[in-house]
Amino acid sequence: VALVQLSILVVGFIKAEVILSFLGFGVPVGVVSWGSMLNEAQNELILGRWWQLTAAAIAMALLVTAFSLLTDALRDALDPKVKT
Repeated sequence: VALVQLSILVVGFIKAEVILSFLGFGVPVGVVSWGSMLNEAQNELILGRWWQLTAAAIAMALLVTAFSLLTDALRDALDPKVKT
């Protein structure tokens, strides 16, 4: 139960950081953040540079998915009720 809750909280923290940094309320200017990367990529999207936005979105999706799979695998490995 703790691993599932940890997974949900970490994903929520990542989303909160990205949203706040995208809006300009997150980390200071000059610090690398996915939110600030998305904000800058939004301006570049108008110029036709779509790959910056796509790369940042794919990286975030991969991190969240990998972390969820890791915690799911840990839960399966550590849960005595699931032993097969």
